[in-house]
Amino acid sequence: MEPINHSYGYPLPHRGVTRDDGTDTEGYSRLTDGDPNSYWKSNPYLTEPFTHENDSLHPQWVILDLANYHDVSAIRIAWAQPYATKFTVQYWTGENPIKKPTLGLWQTFPNGIITDAKGGNAVLQLAAQPVPVQYIRILMVASSNTCDTHGSADKRNCVGYAINEIYLGNTSADGKFHDLIRHTPDQDQTATYCSSVDPWHSPADLDEHAGDQIGFDLFYTSASPADYPR
Repeated sequence: MEPINHSYGYPLPHRGVTRDDGTDTEGYSRLTDGDPNSYWKSNPYLTEPFTHENDSLHPQWVILDLANYHDVSAIRIAWAQPYATKFTVQYWTGENPIKKPTLGLWQTFPNGIITDAKGGNAVLQLAAQPVPVQYIRILMVASSNTCDTHGSADKRNCVGYAINEIYLGNTSADGKFHDLIRHTPDQDQTATYCSSVDPWHSPADLDEHAGDQIGFDLFYTSASPADYPR
């Protein structure tokens, strides 16, 4: 077997964060990338089979940043597998919830508590009258535990939450849904954040141009810092 002298980064296919404060300018979220077949998925290691605790004790979430205040009364979540059977849709009242989470509160939309969801991608009417918001959070506490596109052979594929795409906006008097989200596969998309990401990846995701780090074998056979001259 060849020694492991190099270690490369793997961009995660089920990413849910648009920006990492400059640490990953090539990445983008799958939640608003405009591709109905790509999806964000939460980290399976935060679910009951691995934590041995109820999933409600480790809620997962995604946040959308509309950049400015917009009137919002409806949302359409195109769920993948597994989907949330219980979740809450909320809006932020305060400063930036990511960088200043103590300077504000999450408020639940009047019709934002969903307790028996069946997946799919139906439009949910969150409020009778639009609410001016910038940040929206989907807080998930119970999973369908159905398997994602990687199949049932590995239980990690069948726990947590997955979303293909999110559409947010309002409905007109005739019931037509008007989407405010910018769907594009780059950092010009409507920005999203997530609580966790499934670390699943394949050899095809290797990006040798993203940087080369020392491999385990080379590290453990190299001289220790104490061996270097001062």
